[in-house]
Amino acid sequence: MRAVAMLLVPWSFLAAEVYQAPSPEPTPAETLILELMNRFRADSRAETEWIIKTYANGGDKVMGADAKMFHDECSQLKPMPPLVFNLNLLDSARKHSFYMIHNGLGNVEERGKRSFVAEGLTFPPFS
Repeated sequence: MRAVAMLLVPWSFLAAEVYQAPSPEPTPAETLILELMNRFRADSRAETEWIIKTYANGGDKVMGADAKMFHDECSQLKPMPPLVFNLNLLDSARKHSFYMIHNGLGNVEERGKRSFVAEGLTFPPFS
């Protein structure tokens, strides 16, 4: 048995890299995303106005979408209860993201195929 282990040790570097989260708790960035989602869920009308004001810049498009349609659809949403973190789902999402990045996969999940590119898209600081 010891001989088998000695033979396998040199090849262990070929094993797939395993993701290890620095902490099971949400990062500040993950927390911010959840807070922004909950802010939208609580008052979609106010958030829709902010998004249009911030991203449409007086035009008729919001990040490529029709601003009027975006406003009309989002303004009809009813308030929803806030979301909370589920640490098991967070762990799964992190591992999935790691796998996708580690294997060069994008939203199309086909190796070597180019994913979408958000050219010229900038995000102002959140208020």
